[in-house]
Amino acid sequence: MRSNLLSALLLAALTTAAPAIAQTTAKPKAKPVPTISVDKVATDTGLTLETAAQLVEEAKQAVNVQNYELAEQKFLAAKKAYELLVQFHSDLSGAFSGIDLKISGDQRKKVVEAAQARDNAKFRLGLVYRALNQPSVALPLFVQVVQSQNPTTELGQAAYAQLVELGFASTPY
Repeated sequence: MRSNLLSALLLAALTTAAPAIAQTTAKPKAKPVPTISVDKVATDTGLTLETAAQLVEEAKQAVNVQNYELAEQKFLAAKKAYELLVQFHSDLSGAFSGIDLKISGDQRKKVVEAAQARDNAKFRLGLVYRALNQPSVALPLFVQVVQSQNPTTELGQAAYAQLVELGFASTPY
């Protein structure tokens, strides 16, 4: 009975004091937290491998009609999206390392998949910069691909061949 009385008193005190407390502690509305905006990547569907792949497809279509400026924008957005995906999945993999091997391994696979797609987007972006007659912008992209992929992979070899064509590397592989 005593606890019922205490509860009733507490409830009465809160309901009469709440409007006064709310008036004195009212804060201005907080600004909404900005989302990651990587072109169309941070949409309702979120930052995923699929949304980044869609950007790559749009870039390829732009290349097919020789709209290199649009292709550049799309490949840059895809590259950024893949870089974020690599980082976020890597962070998650590390967080679950030693705790849940299944989750950690799953995230690690996504890191590899995103990194491969990122390097592919970098390579294609480098080709776009070559088409735009901007070899100095293409060069670091090709070097990054060789470094990330290893010169023994197909993509690494293709990137190195571009460096040879640009005159940056002199010995073919």
